[in-house]
Amino acid sequence: MSSSFNGTSADSNVPVNIVHGTQTELTLFLILNMWPSHFGLPILLAIILFSKRVHRHPTFINLCVGFIIIGVSSCLLLYNGSITGPEPSKILCLFQASLLYGVPAFASLLAFMLVLQMFLVVRASVQKQTSQGPQTVRLWAMLVTPYVALLISILATASVGAANPDSVSRNRRFFYCSVDSNPLSGSITVFAALVLFATIVFETWTLVMLFKNGSQASKPRVVIELSLPLRVMAFGLYVTIAMSLSLLSIHAPQSPVPDLVIACATPAAPKSAPPPPPPPAKASSSKDPTVSRLVDDISGLTLLQAADLVTLLKSRLNIQEIAMPTAAAAAPATAAAASDEPEPEKPKEKTVFNVQLESFEAGAKPKIIREVKALIPNLTLIDAKKFVESLPKTLKENLPKEEAEKMQKTFESLGAVIKLD
Repeated sequence: MSSSFNGTSADSNVPVNIVHGTQTELTLFLILNMWPSHFGLPILLAIILFSKRVHRHPTFINLCVGFIIIGVSSCLLLYNGSITGPEPSKILCLFQASLLYGVPAFASLLAFMLVLQMFLVVRASVQKQTSQGPQTVRLWAMLVTPYVALLISILATASVGAANPDSVSRNRRFFYCSVDSNPLSGSITVFAALVLFATIVFETWTLVMLFKNGSQASKPRVVIELSLPLRVMAFGLYVTIAMSLSLLSIHAPQSPVPDLVIACATPAAPKSAPPPPPPPAKASSSKDPTVSRLVDDISGLTLLQAADLVTLLKSRLNIQEIAMPTAAAAAPATAAAASDEPEPEKPKEKTVFNVQLESFEAGAKPKIIREVKALIPNLTLIDAKKFVESLPKTLKENLPKEEAEKMQKTFESLGAVIKLD
């Protein structure tokens, strides 16, 4: 079978270059696939997997791995030296076509799972859920489902191509090998379109929850870090647009633009999707409903609101500044001991300390939150923010003196006030 960039094949009725691609666009297509999948994403994954300070949710890691697979699949003909010239072997061509025909379902499910995870985290934070069900089973389902869809698509495409070898060619789609089958293309389009629609639904739902949480002026709001959800939403929208163009190109391939757009749909927008917040410890409740309601309201206050509340209570109840009871009680005890024993025994030097975060400068809050999150690996960004806003808090207990002083210097350099006791 002879081939060219435009025209028809010499011994097949399969059309040639239906996307009207050029050599320049072919080069751009390969660069857009190779740069993230062969360099950018592997470096990002190495940082995530080997750095102790970087924590990413498995759905984000799964997305990175998936786009590496997509990029490598798009470059199979380049590895074989068959991007131009005579048609590649039928086996290689069908293998690449089977992989790439699984991309719409595979990529759309990867993006959907990331958006779904972000939705679950935001909903749990807004509703103050203490339990989110069997997270292990749900997590594995979210990770495995895209690969199941990819495998089914590969088997379906391979079966259609093996039954109709003349429908398999590189010259038809120009950028990569394809199978000329309307039923197969239609099935892929419908499934991926349904997943993309579900992605849009969950994106919209998440934005509605964030908007309602921000507009509730009558009761304390749940403080949520908005930068991460908005990045995930923006990336999900971009992938939805890119995949929609790709589906359009499958159904009516008349332009190279969709293939180029989906080639650059690299997961660079979101930094991560955090794991769901751990269920808080069950707090003791008061028998008086009024007291319980007050505790719930106060626990939802931010650091500044809590400070205003303390100031207002002092003014309203005419409370004067007093020393801590422990310090006040210790003073007479010390004086009595001094009078009874002229030469008291020298106390032993402490070797173990508890590190307590007392306060911090107003502008240092973001840095303190990041440091707390890095210090406590199981803490999400939302929980780290709540932790910092409910001072004083114990960062670490029973630390050796050297480690405690080192942690004190680290936080004080960020603008925090640390107490060792």
